[in-house]
Amino acid sequence: MACQFNTGELVTLDDLDPYIQDALDLIDFANAPANGLWENGAPGWSHPAPFNLKMIGVGNEQWGPQYIERYEIFAKVLKDKHPEIALITSAGPSPDGGAFRLFVVQTPRTKG
Repeated sequence: MACQFNTGELVTLDDLDPYIQDALDLIDFANAPANGLWENGAPGWSHPAPFNLKMIGVGNEQWGPQYIERYEIFAKVLKDKHPEIALITSAGPSPDGGAFRLFVVQTPRTKG
C-alpha cells in the first residue's frame, strides 16, 4: 500500500507475493550466518554475525479493511516460515480514533 494520505495506491491481493518475498529475504539476510546465501549472491553484503532480527514491521501508518486484508496474508506466510519473528502492525496514523479501533478489533492476535 502506498501512503494512504497521498495516493492510496494498492497492489492487488493476488500480486502480494513479491512483497512478501522481500520480507522473507530481509529476515534471511539479517539472520543468516556470515557465509550464507547472501554472501554468495551479493559479495560485500555479508556481516560477521547474524543480526538476530526478532521483529519486523508490516505497514507504516496504514489502516482500514484494505490494510487488514493485506496484513493477514503477510502474517500467515511470515508466521508459517518464521514463527520466531514478532510482527509489528500498523493501526493508522493516530493513537486513537476510528481507524485505530477498527484495526485493534478486527485483527486476530498472533503470538511470536
